[in-house]
Amino acid sequence: MKLAFILLVAGATLLKAQDFSYRVREVVLDQRDPVPVNVSVKSTTTLQFPEPIQSLEGDSFTTKPNDEQGDFVISPGVNWVSVRSLQPAAVQNLGVVIDGRIYEVVIQTAMDNDFAVIFRWPRTVRHVWSPPLR
Repeated sequence: MKLAFILLVAGATLLKAQDFSYRVREVVLDQRDPVPVNVSVKSTTTLQFPEPIQSLEGDSFTTKPNDEQGDFVISPGVNWVSVRSLQPAAVQNLGVVIDGRIYEVVIQTAMDNDFAVIFRWPRTVRHVWSPPLR
């Protein structure tokens, strides 16, 4: 019985050690609130947006790390962009234009990167009409 308990605890510990869900985040898009995103030199971080990206604006980003200088390499898609750091202490803001509006993301190099950041629109509050109190 004691051995079964020890094996159960050890198994649960190993499973918990492999839980990386905290490295995938969901964030609300807000033009007035830049979002910090942790990237690393060893692994790629992918940002997913709710609509197509019109433009990516920022300094020190490159799509050709062998041909151009940059602190970060990016690989853009229709509604996503993958980012990896090329410098251990690099920090830079990246402007993401969606539907004519700019949303700022602060890309910063960290030991433990975010695997993915999933951006969403704010949930709208629906007001239900109720008769006035008397």
